[in-house]
Amino acid sequence: MRVTRYSEDRLDDCAAFWWQLYEEHPYVVRPDGYEHPRTSTVGRDTFVDQVADALGGRDTSHWGGNVSPETILLAVERKRVCGIMLAAKKEEEATGYIRSGFMTHDGKGMVVADALLDSMLSCLCEVGMERVVLGPSYALEVESPLHIAALNAGFACDGKWAHTIGQEDLGTRSDPGYVIWMGGPIRDFEVTEEIHQKIERLREEGITVRQCTLSEIQELRRLDTGQPPDIDECETEFFFVALSDGRLVGWTGHTPCRSGQPQIMAPPGGANMRVVPSHRRRGIGTVLFHLATAEYARLGAEYGYVGAGVYDPLRCIMRSVGYRYWYTAFPEMTMDLIY
Repeated sequence: MRVTRYSEDRLDDCAAFWWQLYEEHPYVVRPDGYEHPRTSTVGRDTFVDQVADALGGRDTSHWGGNVSPETILLAVERKRVCGIMLAAKKEEEATGYIRSGFMTHDGKGMVVADALLDSMLSCLCEVGMERVVLGPSYALEVESPLHIAALNAGFACDGKWAHTIGQEDLGTRSDPGYVIWMGGPIRDFEVTEEIHQKIERLREEGITVRQCTLSEIQELRRLDTGQPPDIDECETEFFFVALSDGRLVGWTGHTPCRSGQPQIMAPPGGANMRVVPSHRRRGIGTVLFHLATAEYARLGAEYGYVGAGVYDPLRCIMRSVGYRYWYTAFPEMTMDLIY
């Protein structure tokens, strides 16, 4: 096995190898490092199109910098591709961004990951990079040998990512930043009789549930703090809220369907999923999540997916709408090349 730089005549081989890794999975990790449901529109061309965008200099901010053939490395054995690693250079920051690495999840993959990462670090050092970022955060598979290779090479988690999504309001304890990704089809999702019964029980307890807009939720106040909810205004399309005496005891805000992918429900959990401590374990979070998922199905979404911290109870709620495990992701990691 040897490591070589990418060339255009290898593109079809690379796409075939990448698709071999993900064809039987419910998700893919694209060359840019981000996850994506394996819908009917995803196939080998997904890889081809993304590599073309990267080499064509399109959306360099998304890639972290400029991608070139010298920052795409291949592991080749007996003339067949057995590993791929893509990186970008941001010269003004002297930083290299390793966006993705693809190899089989077995012993051979470990050897490939070590070889590719070692060669990539040498490559980035030779072109003047002083720091390397392995990311994007929370889209890097723990199950991939790249995770172990990065730890062995001396990468460490960036402190700014070391937290559980939404842990201050949902999580029961802190974790080192690992996230569970789950997803599933929602085209035919409907609110069940069980959820309607939960809504009725909450009403009997003085808790009402309804949908509201961004402007409406900004006027509401939390029951526990008396303050407005902490929400991501730019990313949120609609809300479902639970109210007790007019005060918020729970809310979920769902992000818009991804641009160009109207059939996919973007991640709705995390920073916009809350239940105040005094009202947990009553089914409020489950009710809100089910209502929001049904609303997305009504709007035409066919697939949904969510990431949640390892100790975040949102994972149990995700299972209740039919989502199943994809993979465990680790946060962005960094390494200095000059000491």
